[in-house]
Amino acid sequence: MGRYGPLQGNGIYDIIKKLGEKAELNQSLHPHACRHTFATTLLARGADL
Repeated sequence: MGRYGPLQGNGIYDIIKKLGEKAELNQSLHPHACRHTFATTLLARGADL
């Protein structure tokens, strides 16, 4: 549970968006892109999804 109660879907989006801005990325970062990258990395390293 977060500091202000349970973390909601929009809260996750806001956190990831702020991290992308902090990293000075040229494009907006979205939670789905993080999921996709994570799954792609797992597959590249031989994991069974």
